[in-house]
Amino acid sequence: MSAIGYVASTVYHVATDGFVAPIALSPDSDLVIQSKLSMSQLLAERMRITAKREATAAELEGASEALEELKALHASSAKALEWTSTLTTNEALAGAEDQRVLVQQRAALARMIADEESLLDRMKKDLDAGLISKVEYARQAHALDQLRVASLENERARITRNVQMNQLRLTQQALRGSRDRSQVSTPEMLAQQDQMVRVKCEMIRLQAEQRSKTAEQRTLDEELTKLDELLAQLKARPIFRAIEADTNVAFVPYTQIAGVGPGAEIYDCVWGVFACKSVGRIAELLPGEALVQDPWGSPARGQYAIMRLDDAEAAQSKTLRVRPSSRPLSPAPPAPSPVASRLIE
Repeated sequence: MSAIGYVASTVYHVATDGFVAPIALSPDSDLVIQSKLSMSQLLAERMRITAKREATAAELEGASEALEELKALHASSAKALEWTSTLTTNEALAGAEDQRVLVQQRAALARMIADEESLLDRMKKDLDAGLISKVEYARQAHALDQLRVASLENERARITRNVQMNQLRLTQQALRGSRDRSQVSTPEMLAQQDQMVRVKCEMIRLQAEQRSKTAEQRTLDEELTKLDELLAQLKARPIFRAIEADTNVAFVPYTQIAGVGPGAEIYDCVWGVFACKSVGRIAELLPGEALVQDPWGSPARGQYAIMRLDDAEAAQSKTLRVRPSSRPLSPAPPAPSPVASRLIE
């Protein structure tokens, strides 16, 4: 009866246990070393993208500051015409007053010259009559010549002022039609327009550069997000855990995953069926799908599980069996420090 019970129990557990394929990983394993190299390459790529993003952010900040300065310069350049217009108006008012004074001065000089000529004619008669001396007559003639010179100076100043007023009128006409490209422009207006066009072109270039750098920064952020997700996935894999310490892992096909979970008992059996003994517990069932060989050597989909083995040699078996257990899983012992590891060695 005991043999029949043993056979029945064995058949039952074979039918209900989950079969897993153990994998013993260590920092020296080829698979772990390859994973470490891949991780290093991803981290180097992340550093490169981060540095490029920081450079792009700095260029964006510089372009923004330059654009603000150009906007201020463009605004001040636009106000330059207002200053020129105000200055021209003031000069025109002063010139008109100057013209009025010159006209009055011309009339006064004309009267004075006429009076002096009349006086000089009378003195000529007195000189001929011997009533005055030649010195007195010459002095009066010299005074008349000075008045005539002053009249010539007045005429020259009046002509100069008229020319200046004509220039001011042309400048005012150009300023009033500054928005009309067909109107005459002053050299100062042309220089100011050239400066404004240059500033506007530079602003357009900087705005285009801002849009380009913003799009580049957005692309870099997306690349960083994808890299971080990939790094997180790699760190969650048991191979990454084996970079720092030996790790016992088991591949659990989806067809065998029903009874596999934290705390489940792990059994090592002869030929996978007989003389089963408990060798440890399942510590953790890792998220994410894996596509590797199942316990019978066929490609299968499933998940990895972290095993806490009491018998390290069990990791060398081709298959292990997993059976649900009601016993709570005890906390994992703390990993020894590097100093303690050296002392143990």
